Amino acid sequence: MEFKTMQWNIGGGRVRNTDADSQAYSSYANGEERLEIIAETIKATQADLVTLQETHADRIRIQANLLAERTDLSYWVHDVYDESHLKKGQGLGQAVLSRFPILSHRFEFFENPKLEMTAPTGEHWKMHNKGTTTVELDLGEAHLELKTLHVFPYRKFGSDPCSDEPRVKVSRESIEDKLHSNARLLLIQGDFNYDGESLKLFLPGLFEAGIQEILQQEPTTPKGRHYDHALYRGFEIISSHTLTNVLTDHYPIVSTFRIE
Repeated sequence: MEFKTMQWNIGGGRVRNTDADSQAYSSYANGEERLEIIAETIKATQADLVTLQETHADRIRIQANLLAERTDLSYWVHDVYDESHLKKGQGLGQAVLSRFPILSHRFEFFENPKLEMTAPTGEHWKMHNKGTTTVELDLGEAHLELKTLHVFPYRKFGSDPCSDEPRVKVSRESIEDKLHSNARLLLIQGDFNYDGESLKLFLPGLFEAGIQEILQQEPTTPKGRHYDHALYRGFEIISSHTLTNVLTDHYPIVSTFRIE
């Protein structure tokens, strides 16, 4: 069987104006929330599984729920990992939308290195909490373990993500530990905040465990970064491409896989 996936950091659902500078942070920070555009893009790809980061939620409204309703992906989960830096009063999270039944769900925090910095605006920034969401999916012919995550922006805080700096190393090791799985069929998609075609230098333990990756040759942000990645085990990659015609600050990755 074949199935199609999408990976997308939607930045709180905000989109820039078509005439705004695609590389300026302010273009997205000042943009409107347009979930209908996000939903239309998801529907157009006919994706069966969607992993999202920087989703918003409060006591009344959960973006993941609204997107699930608008895309006919009836099964969904959402986890909040910290307060949003994008909009006051919102929880910042990640989500899975699925055409297949979700049999189980759990969320685990990564070890936060708690780096701090002074932003260009003069604000004092502290590193947000991050973590991984794991679900087991019933594909009919088989069960698939799907993980999605959002990794700390080490470089933004002046640290090399591959360094042996104690706090960074402990944090990186916790990411590898939470992504480890004995599942025969495994898919990991997320915003790794790691700018490279491959994750082998950043998370070598995953590859030692037989996990493969889609080499991310196309940038996944308007600034030319390769932050979003997909890894897998137990099935075959048929195709993968990045959608660059969206107006969010990350581009979605759309991939098709085959299970023999």
